[in-house]
Amino acid sequence: MQNVSSKKRTALLLLLITMFILAILLYVNNNTDRESSFILDGKTKLVVTGEVSAASQSSSTIYYAQDLLIEAQAENIRAKNIAGDVAWSCKLPGKAVKISIAGQNIIIIDSNNDIFYYSIKGKLLWTYKPDYEIIDIFTEDNGSFLVEYKGITGSHAEAFKHDGSKLGSILIDNAQILSFSEGSEAFSISIVDTSSEMIKTKIITYNFKGDILWAKNFDNRIISKLTYSKDNNLLALGENSVYIYKNDGSLNREAKIDGQIINVAMSGHIVAIALQNQAKQYLVCYDVNMREQSRVEIKPEPLGISAKKSNVLLYYNNELMIITLKGTLNALYKPKGDIGYAYMTSDNKVYIASNRRLQQLEYVK
Repeated sequence: MQNVSSKKRTALLLLLITMFILAILLYVNNNTDRESSFILDGKTKLVVTGEVSAASQSSSTIYYAQDLLIEAQAENIRAKNIAGDVAWSCKLPGKAVKISIAGQNIIIIDSNNDIFYYSIKGKLLWTYKPDYEIIDIFTEDNGSFLVEYKGITGSHAEAFKHDGSKLGSILIDNAQILSFSEGSEAFSISIVDTSSEMIKTKIITYNFKGDILWAKNFDNRIISKLTYSKDNNLLALGENSVYIYKNDGSLNREAKIDGQIINVAMSGHIVAIALQNQAKQYLVCYDVNMREQSRVEIKPEPLGISAKKSNVLLYYNNELMIITLKGTLNALYKPKGDIGYAYMTSDNKVYIASNRRLQQLEYVK
């Protein structure tokens, strides 16, 4: 009887040890899945499916929009598609000073301080003549934008929808605009006070009539980027935090970022942050409630990152990667030349701009 009892105790002890080891392995697996290096092989390949170059004259200024290479030479604007054909062209009253992309639309500012709003196909949709000198322009993927003007003691700004209707006029004394974002019911700006030696920034949210709904002050903190999420919450990027605000201005959450932020991309669906922590660099992906979804080790100092609905584009001067929200490497591409700028479109095409040339990349299984 004692021999049988001893065997039962031994078997039970072995079972407990086995379960303990399995629990440890499961814990280690769950924690290392979120912090790992990439396997340098994407599930799919990116191949060049189109290429277009600018004209030879180096005096022209080059811009990129979707699959277009836009060349501005004094008053003349010419847009070539990825096949190298001239898609459209136009001549402005004054010399082109600045071109910005707002989703499926193109905003051109000329030397006469006029604003021209074109569709991506080259149709002039509307024009506007501001009363003030334009300092800067901030655009949104839905086509809306904000123009900052030079004032006597600070900035003056106007926000527009894609149809040309004005969202509101804003007077900002002794301040400069840092960021702009539009939600479904309001729009917000972050500003920095330029009159004080102390760093003072503020978030101001307006309704579409230009009335202030709420505002938040930050001392010795810079709020450099704003984005409205798919849930219509406002995400505000600080120096080591991301703040989430509800429609009424109440703070829903402050998510602390552990490490030094190197680069950030924020969309309505993803927040992607390249950061340095303990001598290593990581790409950390969050959902729009700032719940961490993945953390993968990357090479130092990427040139840029951008985020779409479920993917992040991360690129260096000699390679680019498409990474999912969960941290999976979906595709890797190493071009023959250097990468100056790269971006993704909603139809999952990738574009590389370098040396006055635009290349289109597409997925191949």
